[in-house]
Amino acid sequence: MNIIEAITKRQSIRHYLDKEVEDEIIKKLIELGCQAPSAHNRQPWAFIVTKDKEKMRNIAVNSTYAKFLPEAAAAIIVCSNYDPLQPLSPLPSPNLHSSQDVAAATENILLAAMEYGLGTCWIGDINEPLLRRLFDIPDDYRPMIIIALGYPDPQYIGTKRKRKPLNEVLHWDKW
Repeated sequence: MNIIEAITKRQSIRHYLDKEVEDEIIKKLIELGCQAPSAHNRQPWAFIVTKDKEKMRNIAVNSTYAKFLPEAAAAIIVCSNYDPLQPLSPLPSPNLHSSQDVAAATENILLAAMEYGLGTCWIGDINEPLLRRLFDIPDDYRPMIIIALGYPDPQYIGTKRKRKPLNEVLHWDKW
């Protein structure tokens, strides 16, 4: 599958087959996530992979939008070395780039997963204290995104949601 096809066909998957995803595939997905651009090449990301159904259930019970997570074969918690008070040299502005960096890494993972026939769902419903407790996340890292990962249940794959037309979102030279 080429990259344009992957971007066009990718959709959030919330129903999965009861089938394990091999660790080697997950490692490759993380490796591809790490190929994302990052401000000043800081690469602020860290990834926690869990296949622990009890931890996934705990996340689901304590969330609004991740109720389906225990159905996934694995979850990837994407963390960022996030320090909003640390200036990015030579820029005087606060370091707000780490959230953009982990978003780029996450999108790489979502698209690469399609090459392996996997489905994903980007979950932004983050219960930071719970994730810190479940996964012993150090203080200088912050959980930002959860990626549900597994083989999609074909019975539940629908059509991709429509996107706004370009004339609503594209502006040339001014709004």
